[in-house]
Amino acid sequence: CGKMFLGMKYLVLDMLALYKAFLSPFFPPACRFEPTCSQYASDAVEKYGAIRGTWMGLRRILDASRFVRAGMILLGSFKFKVSSFKFQVWQ
Repeated sequence: CGKMFLGMKYLVLDMLALYKAFLSPFFPPACRFEPTCSQYASDAVEKYGAIRGTWMGLRRILDASRFVRAGMILLGSFKFKVSSFKFQVWQ
């Protein structure tokens, strides 16, 4: 079972690398956050595994909307709770 999750981790990391190499250059550089969402997702998957890291990456993308102020979001700044998903607006 552990090998399956390890394989999922590398599959997600490979998909993120393909996105960064082939799709990301076609979008205008409009990211207001450091690190970028794709780099944040890669770091989260590397540190927390495929499932939790993917969830953290999706949360980052949702939180990086135009209603949220720009800035730096560190990897440990999100609390991981699947049962209570809330959209945060920073003030």
